[in-house]
Amino acid sequence: LCYVLKPGDPEGSRVSRFTVDTSEPSAWRIDPASESMLLTFLSGGHNGGCLAFGPDGFLYITTGDAAGPTPPDPLHTGQDCSDLLSSILRIDVHGAKPYGIPADNPFHDVPQVRPEIWAYGFRNPWKLRFDTATGALWVADVGWDLWEMVFRVERGGNYGWSITEGGRQDIHPSDPPGPNPKISAPLAAHTHSEARSITGGHVYHGGALPELEGAYIYGDYDTGKIWALHSGDSVSVKELADTSVKIIAFAERPDGEHLVLDYNGPCYLLEANPDAVEPANTAPFPRRLSETGLFENVASTQPASGVFAYTIAAPMWHDGAMADRLIGLPGDEALRGDLREFPEGSVLAKTLSIDLTPGFSATRRRLETQVLHRYQGEWRGYSYLWNEAETDADLVASEGTSVPLTIHDRRAPGGERAFTWRVGSRADCLSCHTYPNDWLLAVNPAQWDTPGQLDRLAEAGLIQNRAGQSQQDRRRRQRQPQPQSNPADPNIPLETRALTYLQLNCAHCHRDNGGGIVPLRFEASGNLEDMRALVPPLRGDFGITGAQLIAPGDPWRSILFYRMSKLGSGRMPHLGSQVVDSFGVQLIGRWIQELDDRDTQADDRADFPSPDDALASTESALAAASALRSYHYTPEAREVLLAAAAEHPSTSIRDVFLPFFPGDAAGNPQTIAPASVLALAGDADRGAALLTGKAAVCLTCHQAGPALGRNFGPGFSGLATQRNKAAVLDSILNPSAIIEPSAVGHTIEINSGEVRIGLIIDRNGERVLMRDLALQEHSIPLSEIKAMTPLPTSLMPTGLAQLFTEQELADLLAWIDSLR
Repeated sequence: LCYVLKPGDPEGSRVSRFTVDTSEPSAWRIDPASESMLLTFLSGGHNGGCLAFGPDGFLYITTGDAAGPTPPDPLHTGQDCSDLLSSILRIDVHGAKPYGIPADNPFHDVPQVRPEIWAYGFRNPWKLRFDTATGALWVADVGWDLWEMVFRVERGGNYGWSITEGGRQDIHPSDPPGPNPKISAPLAAHTHSEARSITGGHVYHGGALPELEGAYIYGDYDTGKIWALHSGDSVSVKELADTSVKIIAFAERPDGEHLVLDYNGPCYLLEANPDAVEPANTAPFPRRLSETGLFENVASTQPASGVFAYTIAAPMWHDGAMADRLIGLPGDEALRGDLREFPEGSVLAKTLSIDLTPGFSATRRRLETQVLHRYQGEWRGYSYLWNEAETDADLVASEGTSVPLTIHDRRAPGGERAFTWRVGSRADCLSCHTYPNDWLLAVNPAQWDTPGQLDRLAEAGLIQNRAGQSQQDRRRRQRQPQPQSNPADPNIPLETRALTYLQLNCAHCHRDNGGGIVPLRFEASGNLEDMRALVPPLRGDFGITGAQLIAPGDPWRSILFYRMSKLGSGRMPHLGSQVVDSFGVQLIGRWIQELDDRDTQADDRADFPSPDDALASTESALAAASALRSYHYTPEAREVLLAAAAEHPSTSIRDVFLPFFPGDAAGNPQTIAPASVLALAGDADRGAALLTGKAAVCLTCHQAGPALGRNFGPGFSGLATQRNKAAVLDSILNPSAIIEPSAVGHTIEINSGEVRIGLIIDRNGERVLMRDLALQEHSIPLSEIKAMTPLPTSLMPTGLAQLFTEQELADLLAWIDSLR
C-alpha cells in the first residue's frame, strides 16, 4: 500500500507491505500490526502514490512534486533526481531486505541520482498501468496551468516537469535538466478547455467493445470526459463519453472490461451506447433552443408558462454584451434555504446580445443563450448559438465556437472594427461554475435583492417561506462580502466600487479553492494582506521593475492592472472576455492610485509619457495606454504611437496596445478553425509562392533557404523535421503555447541602463552571448548585467494567422511539410 500522512512531513508518503489474512474467502483482512515499511518520501499536495507490478515482477511507484498548485514546483524537484520526487520508481521487493535495486535500473550507478528512479519529470502522475499484451507502461500526469498529459513511459525517460508543462509551456526553463537532458513529449495533451485533472486508466483488451482493442482508456476528474487513445503508426484520440462522474480511478475486470470509479461512490461499467437506442422514458437532448421548452415563442424570447425573467444588481463584464435572464423550476417546486438550494431539473438561462452600433439598441443582435441545467445533483452548462435571422439557436458543440462580427465604432479607424465573439466550451463553464462558488455566480440573495424582485418571485411560487427567507438572507449577508453594489454607481465610495468589480469579475477563480493559479483572494474584504495581493508576481513580471500583484499608489507596477489592460497571452480574465473593459481598467487604476496616501502617486510623479518615451518600458507603455483611453494624445500623436507599438519586438509592451489597433485587435486564434485548415488539401507550390507575398513577414525571423530569410528563429526545414502540420499550425495560432528553450526571448538590463532584447545563443561563467532582432550578436560580461529576464511570451507576434485565408494556411503548411 501507499498512504499519506499530513503534508510537509519528510516521511509522510509511505509505501508499506502488509500481511493479508485470506482464511475467509469472502472477507480478506489486512493485519495492521504486520506493517513493514519499504520506503518513504516527502508528502505534499502532489503525492502520486500509485503502485503496480510490472511484467518483470518489479514494483513501480509514482511520486509527485510534493507541493500544491501554486507556485509550480516550489522545491524545483522535477528535474532533481537526488530525491525520490516527481518520478516513477522501480524496486525489487522479493528479497530479504525491504527492497533491492534492479541492476538494469537506468541510473543505478549515476552519482547523486537515486538508483530507484526509472523515469522522472512528472508533476502528479495519477495512475500508472501496464498493457497486459505488450508490457508498455502508461501514465497520466496532472498538469498545472494549461495542459493535461498522457505518456507512454520509457526506461530513463525525462518527461519535462518543471522545465516545461508537457513541452507546451515553459515553467522553469532555466532549471538544469536531470541526468537525461532530452525531454520526451506526451502522446496526448488536453488543454484546460476539455480537461482539468486527468486520471489514467488501462489498455483495453476486452471483448464487448472490439473497436477499442489496444486503446488506452483514460478520463478527467473535473469534466467527466473519457477518451480512447490508439497508438500505432500514428496517434489518435477519440472522446468516448461526457459524464458527470468524478473519475478518480479505472479498474479492469478479469474479462478485460473496464470499470470507472466515481469519487462520490458509484462504480460504473463502460458499455457501448448505440445511437439507435434511446434510454426508456428519456426525450432526445434538445438541439435547438426552441426544443428546450424555455420559450413560448423563441423568436420573440417570450418565456413559456412557469419560466420567469429575473434581474441581478450588478453584472460582470462580458465584452459589452447585455444579458436577459430566465429561471424555470420543475412542477410546483420552489427555492429553499438561502435561494441556492435548487430542485432537480431546475434551469437557469442567460441570453447575451450586443449592439453592433454601441449605444443604439435598434442594432442589437442576439448571440448566444447559455443554459445551466441541474441534473443528477449537479449543474451542467450548454450554449445555443443564435442564427442571423434570430429565429432560433442551435446547440454548440462541446468544444465551443467563434462568431466574427463587425462593430460600427466611430472611434475606430474607418468607423468599423472586427470583433470575434467566443462561445466557450463546456469545460470552460466548469472553470467558473465550481463548488467554492456553490456552482452559481450571479444567483445569490444579494444579487437578486433588486427592488421588488424577491416579492415578485415569491408571489410566482418560486421562493419558499419568504418571511423566513429574509432572516436567512440577513444572516448570510453578515457572513460574506456583498456584491450588490454596482461598480458603475458614482454615488458609492471608490473602494467599494473597485472591490465589487473584482468580486464580480475575478473572485470566481481568485478565491480559496477557486482554481486560480496564483493565491489571490478577491472574495475577501478590502484588506490587501487578506487578499494576498501585496506580493511579487508568481507568473512573470512582464519586464516591470519592482512589480507586485498590486503596488499601492502605482498601477504601472501592478500586475493586476497590467493583465486587465492588455490583450494576447496573459490577459485576465482569460475566459469569457476578449475585449478590454475600459471602464474597469480606469476604475481599478484609480483605486490602486488612492491606496497610497503619500505624495508620490503615479499621476503625480510625471505627466503621461510622450509618444517617443511611451515604449521605453512596460510601465511607460501602461501609462501611455491609459493616456490613449482618456484621449490625452492628439490624433497625430496617437497614430505615431500605435504604428511604433505595432512593430515593437517585446510582446509585453506590444500587447498593451493591441486594444487600440484596428480590426480584431487580439489576433484571436479562434477565428481560424484548426480542424478546417488541416482538412484542406494544401498545395506546396502555392505555399512557396506566398513567401514573396503575405508570408514574407515570416522571413524576418525564419530562413527558407541559404539566402532566403533571416537566421533569428528556427529555420523552416527544422520546423518540418521537428513538428507535423498540426503542431506547426498550432505554433502559428498560439505562438506562446510551446516555446522551445532555445527560442525563449530574454531582456538583459545592463548596469549602464541599456536594455537588450533577443535570444541567448550561449552563456558561460563569464559572459552571455545574445543575438538581437537586428541579428547583431552581443557578448555581455556577467559583471555588467544588472538583470536578465526571460520573456513570458514568444517573440513571434500573435495574430499572424489573420493575414491568411484557411486555404492559404493549408498551402503554407503543405510547403513546410514538403521540407521534411
